[in-house]
Amino acid sequence: MKRDKIENTMSRLRYISLIAVIASGLGSILMFIIGAIKTGRAFMAYFSGGIGHQPDISANLAITYMIQAVDVFLIGLVLLIFSGGIYNLFIHRVNTTSEEISSWINIKNIGQLKKILAELVIVILFVKFLEGGLKIGLKDYSWEMLVLPLGIIMLALALKLMELNKPDQ
Repeated sequence: MKRDKIENTMSRLRYISLIAVIASGLGSILMFIIGAIKTGRAFMAYFSGGIGHQPDISANLAITYMIQAVDVFLIGLVLLIFSGGIYNLFIHRVNTTSEEISSWINIKNIGQLKKILAELVIVILFVKFLEGGLKIGLKDYSWEMLVLPLGIIMLALALKLMELNKPDQ
């Protein structure tokens, strides 16, 4: 009887994870709005110069805004996947035989959610590296710029090594 009471209490406590689901979902919406604004700025930067504008400068500025937009959209996707994953894991366990659901949101365990998030973080860091590379002129490159790509490679290798020890699912 005491065990049933504890299990019942723990089952109800799982709904506290709705805070993470709602906050991450709202954060995702905010990131998509910011990404759309940055995309709009890219168009304005390129087309606002008029007939006599310098196309190279406008194109570089537009590319920078678009890379920033991609970065923000990726963060929005991370938050969306996190939100859906937490919802599926703790609130509503999806029965894949009876319900049609996309494979990207059908999170079966915390390890799978962490793997997806780690992969997206690696992609976000790569986009940050591209963004930084575009801001610097060709003559201003230095060896310190290799720190971020080396870190990205090490993170990707660590993720790959962690997967080598897991049996096929």
